[in-house]
Amino acid sequence: MLVAVLAAMLIVVATGDLRSRTIPNWLSGSIALLAIPFWWLSGLSLWPDIASQIGVAAIVFLLFALAFRFGMMGGGDVKLIAALALWLPLGAVMKLLVIMS
Repeated sequence: MLVAVLAAMLIVVATGDLRSRTIPNWLSGSIALLAIPFWWLSGLSLWPDIASQIGVAAIVFLLFALAFRFGMMGGGDVKLIAALALWLPLGAVMKLLVIMS
């Protein structure tokens, strides 16, 4: 169920980004916060599963914040990819980054 909500939110993000070239903070924040019940419903343990999710998301955020700093990426994109990293295992995050590139 939460994955369907995530998919719907990503459609809203994509539509809004195509129209206005912006990604609202509330959407990225909502996606990030919805990862918490997703973890719980998925049966992830606090250590190391959830800690790994948060660590990967933090690394992704820092790398893309650096890209933002040098004008290579928008701030909304940085926040969105970090929020998505909270939902995905490391391998899927890596695939997503390759597809994005």
